[in-house]
Amino acid sequence: MGYGEGNKLPFPVPPSPEIQETEKQPEITILEQAAEKGDTQAQCRLVVMYARGEGIPQDGGKAFIWATRAAQSGSPEGMMLLANCYYRGTGVAQDNAQTKKWLLKAAEKGHPEAQFNLGVWSEQGMEMEKDFQAAAAWYRKAAEQGLPQAQNNLGMCYLQGKGMEKDELQGVMWIFKAARQGFSPAQETLLHIPGAGNSATQTALEEIKKILRNDIRQNKNVAENEKLLRLIRKAESENQEQLTESGALEQAAEQGDAAAQCKLASMYAGKDGRKAFLWASRAAHQGSPRGMALLGECYYRSIGTVQDIPKAKEWLSKGAERKDPSAQYNLGFLYSRGDGEKRGASIHVVPEIRTTRIPGGPGHVGNMLLGRAGSGEKREGSHNLASERGTTRTSRGPVQSGRFT
Repeated sequence: MGYGEGNKLPFPVPPSPEIQETEKQPEITILEQAAEKGDTQAQCRLVVMYARGEGIPQDGGKAFIWATRAAQSGSPEGMMLLANCYYRGTGVAQDNAQTKKWLLKAAEKGHPEAQFNLGVWSEQGMEMEKDFQAAAAWYRKAAEQGLPQAQNNLGMCYLQGKGMEKDELQGVMWIFKAARQGFSPAQETLLHIPGAGNSATQTALEEIKKILRNDIRQNKNVAENEKLLRLIRKAESENQEQLTESGALEQAAEQGDAAAQCKLASMYAGKDGRKAFLWASRAAHQGSPRGMALLGECYYRSIGTVQDIPKAKEWLSKGAERKDPSAQYNLGFLYSRGDGEKRGASIHVVPEIRTTRIPGGPGHVGNMLLGRAGSGEKREGSHNLASERGTTRTSRGPVQSGRFT
């Protein structure tokens, strides 16, 4: 006879003494017992608990010890956590060389966040020479595992021909993959992709709309897909308006209208760096303060030219002397970073007018999926695109899956 509803025991069976004892133990005790026996998942969990102070006193030293044990046991997550300790200075002196060492070990074992971080370091030249090909290769490894930050940056590499052959169709599709995961910098970038007037990106956008409509018909993430589809259609409409407007602007700009030249420089900044630099240069050289600000930003952001900090300061200074607010703001930003000749120089900054802010802008996500403990530091984005639609700061804090804040 089976044990059906009518065959329940009249009283619950008490748990064994061993189970009772285990249930009385706090999580930290159970984890430490497992960790001492070599359980790397328990070791990694202890790293996070001690680093954050989750239910226990915060203890960077113990976090570092357990991260070391997990890493030396061959755990990719442990290696990533140990890199995090060295990068943040958690329980150990901050050490970028050790950070790089353990990031590389984790990345070689397939850890996507480590791969992404190495892409950022390769691109920015941290603890190594700048290597755009290596950056693109690391972004690809992480992107193929579904990490949205890496998908976004790989897409930007394709769009800009950075470290690989330029392929706008591939670039837009990778950015779309990141955007579908709700990654806001990718969504912002997607809305700045030119459609009309560019056959490759137009093809990509049409394919994206087809994918979204098909998923909506199949009741897949309907609300999110409909929202993204609406945003893309709105952006396409605005891009078409800009294309129409740019024709009239170019006629005026060719006749020496500095305001039209500046407008074109801003419009092309996120789409065609060469044209943005050309029009900013023409406006600046005919005495436009706004043109000087834009040309300084081009030199700082490498828009249509190689980065040249001295020239960026020269043109921003000229614009600031002529009371252009964005030049004043951006020059103040350079001084605050120590890039100016005199740190803390007296500059009249108008903080409420920040049309062309150097720190932000859609494009590459340049911050690490790491952060320094206690400092509240967020890695600034690499400065790749400017837009009159407004800037999107790409700083995001450490990823919470195994990382700690």
